[in-house]
Amino acid sequence: MTMRRRAFTLTEVLLAMIVVGIVGAALTAALFSFLNSYNQTEDYTKAREEIESAFQVLSSQFSNVGLGMPNNTIARGSMGSFVAAFASHDDAPVGSVMSLMGGAGWGGPITVTNGEITDSSKWVTTLADGCFSGKELYYAWSIPTGVLVSSDFGALMAKPKKIPDAALKDEIVYMSWISQDIGYWGGDTLQLKKNLGGGLPSLVKTGGWLTFPSFGVPIWVKSNATEQTTAIVAPGALKNKNYLGGVLYGFEEVHHVRAARLRVLSGDLVQELYEAPPQAKPSRQRVLARGVAGAWFRFYPGERLLTLDLAVLGVHNDSRYASGKRPPGWPSSAPEIGDGRHRILVESMTWRIRN
Repeated sequence: MTMRRRAFTLTEVLLAMIVVGIVGAALTAALFSFLNSYNQTEDYTKAREEIESAFQVLSSQFSNVGLGMPNNTIARGSMGSFVAAFASHDDAPVGSVMSLMGGAGWGGPITVTNGEITDSSKWVTTLADGCFSGKELYYAWSIPTGVLVSSDFGALMAKPKKIPDAALKDEIVYMSWISQDIGYWGGDTLQLKKNLGGGLPSLVKTGGWLTFPSFGVPIWVKSNATEQTTAIVAPGALKNKNYLGGVLYGFEEVHHVRAARLRVLSGDLVQELYEAPPQAKPSRQRVLARGVAGAWFRFYPGERLLTLDLAVLGVHNDSRYASGKRPPGWPSSAPEIGDGRHRILVESMTWRIRN
């Protein structure tokens, strides 16, 4: 018996095509959703890596900002105690970055600006919502060396010296916490030795600056010798109408003074380091994060809190990925960011400035 072959009907063919279309569309949508999710995850993962790397580097430095240094005691734009402590003098003709690079532009060891600190139009002098906010940060910190000094400083502590010039005396900025205590004062010469003997030439170069955490005033290194290091307490402070000093005992740890500027350059968060006298220009630059859309610094002087808001672009360049809206977490006081072609991740970190 001969069997006849049965052909597919038009209805069956159409149904098969519809099923294949539905399955294909579902697979395509699933694939598109997966790729979009993967791209989004990759964008935010890479951006978070850049941000966390920058925060890690800065955390160790911000923990020692202002350590062993005075804060300004008068309004910015005048020679405050912070800048005066590092000012140049006949004994120290080459000052530090704080006096050469900005002078009165420094508001203290944490200074927020919107550009070059030498340009007064870029200074941030007004508190907004309790903070100074801007796109750049200048800061100074101390680096521990692990070396202790002997208690023999070659001179005895004494009460503040009398100032013969009455007119100058009226303009001197006295810090209440030093009042009439005995101590070492601006212009005093100290002979520094390691607690086990010998000078500090391998630690601090001639012309460099060092601090001791409990002293509160920077010390300029005049000369180095095998037996001892000759240093002067804030040599230019008195000339700049700031009478600085304090109590200093032995077995204090020596700290180096460093200064840096943070800003965004060509899409990178760049740290410009000032490490070698005379420090009129940065010794070197270091890229802390790449693909940066913006950085915003906020310093709350009352609470001594510093916040950095860092926005980093995703790695995928496509207008579909840009939301067209202000990135979540980006401060309302900060300028608009974004190029319309990238996702943007914003993360913030706050440090307490303890010194």
